[in-house]
Amino acid sequence: MAIKKLGNKKYFIRVNKYINKKRKERKFTGSFTTMGAVRAKELELIKELKEIKFKEENKAFRYTWKKAVDHYLEYSEENHRLSTFYNRMKLLEAHTESLYDIEIQDIDKKTVKVIIEDRGSSISHKKDMLKCIRQVFELAIDNRNLSMNPAKNIKIDGDKNNRDRANRLVAMNQREVAQLLSYLKEIDHDWYSIFYITYQLGLRSSEAVALQFEDIDWDKNHVVISRSWCKYKKGFVPPKNGTSRIIPMNKQLKTFLVMLSLKANKKGFVLPRIKSWLNGGATKVIQPIQKHLGIKLTNYHSLRASFITHLLRNGMDVIRVQVMVGHSDLATTQRYIRLDASDLTGATSSLEVDLDRKGQVLLFDKDQSKK
Repeated sequence: MAIKKLGNKKYFIRVNKYINKKRKERKFTGSFTTMGAVRAKELELIKELKEIKFKEENKAFRYTWKKAVDHYLEYSEENHRLSTFYNRMKLLEAHTESLYDIEIQDIDKKTVKVIIEDRGSSISHKKDMLKCIRQVFELAIDNRNLSMNPAKNIKIDGDKNNRDRANRLVAMNQREVAQLLSYLKEIDHDWYSIFYITYQLGLRSSEAVALQFEDIDWDKNHVVISRSWCKYKKGFVPPKNGTSRIIPMNKQLKTFLVMLSLKANKKGFVLPRIKSWLNGGATKVIQPIQKHLGIKLTNYHSLRASFITHLLRNGMDVIRVQVMVGHSDLATTQRYIRLDASDLTGATSSLEVDLDRKGQVLLFDKDQSKK
């Protein structure tokens, strides 16, 4: 510690303290009218260093939001695919950095709502954000670092129609899929094979990108889906649910795959390496075509959704569909059990009654009905 007089009423004050084996100091230069004021400033700097020391020594015992997020990301990296982990990490970094040094038990419902609502984000993005934040709290509860989840009952503000639209699965009916694929084949569109095989096998985009001819068992007439493409890792990873699955080929699909395999000498990737597809631009390609044909506007994932929906509507057992499409949870598959008006045509024809039929008519006796 040092106090030096630099001139008329001007002093230099320096104090230091070792904190976690590192020397920290505070300095101040200024004018003072009395020596007592100089001493008071010195004590203020000493107090500041003591508070820093206290915080540093107790830092290991403070369960901050940053620690909770780190634990959550460790769990996510071990239990989820790399792309899911990466998306959650970036989302939490982007939106909750202001909470990093706050103890998790001091974060209340109001604080979480401000983080979520004070953004120009879409309803869907806010829902993803809230889901991640809830999961961080839940893991902290499981680890006994928190007693209750302040984000549990938070609802996203916004137009109900927008919320419903964000949650709604989108699929084309079979007529629309046939119209789309027929048109693409007729004009020899570069994306025809991508859209056709994605629908015929009900693939996720990452699985379609990773599909190779070696995955096809020509004798048993099925395709093995054992990997998907991760653009963040720039390599192959297991499918989303972590396990391989088998999808049977129909005759039409097998004929088409044989043709592609002969062109490629039965080696390499099944589908073309179109840059915009690999970068996630398939929806921008499919929608203008749908608009031109006057059919429902959907996204690229709707080809998989259509595959699932059509199997269910055509009578396949929901458990078999779940296994075929690689859903970990049966409830996910059951979300696809829905109908639209075009598929209801003729559904009640079996209930028609011949009201013009002539025959013996038994008159209804009101008196007998009372007996």
